[in-house]
Amino acid sequence: MSSSNTKRLMEDQKKQQLKRERASLENEIDQKLLSLGRLDLSTDIESGFRTIQGDIDALLGALGNINDQIVAMEATMVEKQQNEHHREILQGYHNDFKKTKQKMKSKYEKHELLNNCRKDIQEFKESHGAQMLGRERDALSKVSSMANQIMATAQSSRQRLSEQRGVFGGIMEKSGTLIKKLPMVNDVIEKIQKKRNRDMIVLSFVIGLCLFLTWLYLK
Repeated sequence: MSSSNTKRLMEDQKKQQLKRERASLENEIDQKLLSLGRLDLSTDIESGFRTIQGDIDALLGALGNINDQIVAMEATMVEKQQNEHHREILQGYHNDFKKTKQKMKSKYEKHELLNNCRKDIQEFKESHGAQMLGRERDALSKVSSMANQIMATAQSSRQRLSEQRGVFGGIMEKSGTLIKKLPMVNDVIEKIQKKRNRDMIVLSFVIGLCLFLTWLYLK
C-alpha cells in the first residue's frame, strides 16, 4: 500500500472518529440543555445553574473544535453538506443556550425576589411579634383591671342595697306597729277631746254663774 493511500486511510479513520465524537457531544449537549431548563427552583438553583452552564460552555467549545477539524479535511459533496448541517446545529445550540440562560436568569431573579420578600415578612413578624405580644398583655391587664373595678362596684352596690333593705324593713316594721297602735291613739285623742269639751262646759257655766250673781248684786 502506497504512502498516499495509507495517509488517506488514516485521515478517513480520524474523520470517522471525529464524527463519532461529534455525535456524542451533540447528544450530551441536548441532555444538558434539557437539564438546564428543568432546574428546580426549590433547590440550590444558583450552584446548579453555574455547574450546567460551565459544562455546556465546554461541550460547545469542544464541538466547535471538532467541526473545524472535520471541515479542514478533504470531503465529498455529501460530507460538505453534512458538515454545513452540523455547523447549523452548533449555531442552534448556541442560540438555545443563550435563550435558556436568559430564561433561567429571569426565573432565578424572581425566585430570589420572592425569597427576599418572604425573609422580610418573617423578620417583620419576628421583630414586631414581641411588641404585639406586649400590647396584648397590656390590653388583657387593662381588661382584668376594669373587670375587678366592675366587680368591686357591684359588690359595693349590693352592700348598699342590703343596708337600704334593712332600713326599709325597719321603717315598715315601725309603720306596721304604728298602724296597729293607731286605734289606741285615736281613743286617747277622743278622750282628751271629750275632757276638753267638759271643761269648756264647766268653765262656761261658772262664768255664766258669776255674771248672773254680779248682775244680781248690782241690781
